Amino acid sequence: MKCVLANFEFSILVFLCLMQLSKYILLTCQWRMLIKVCGYSIGFAKMLHIIMSGKFIESATPGFKIGEEITKQQ
Repeated sequence: MKCVLANFEFSILVFLCLMQLSKYILLTCQWRMLIKVCGYSIGFAKMLHIIMSGKFIESATPGFKIGEEITKQQ
């Protein structure tokens, strides 16, 4: 039986991590623009923290899939 990790390329892992990071950066920018339209202001780091907290809660409670929305309302 072959070891899967023996044939794994590190560059693929780096690429996938960068894709995830860019997804969260774009999602943060999207939410900041929506909040600005409503007349409010929030910093990039704070919005990123809210999004990442929601993703964690959503992952910890996979059956409900409401963690992200609850976190954003607080």
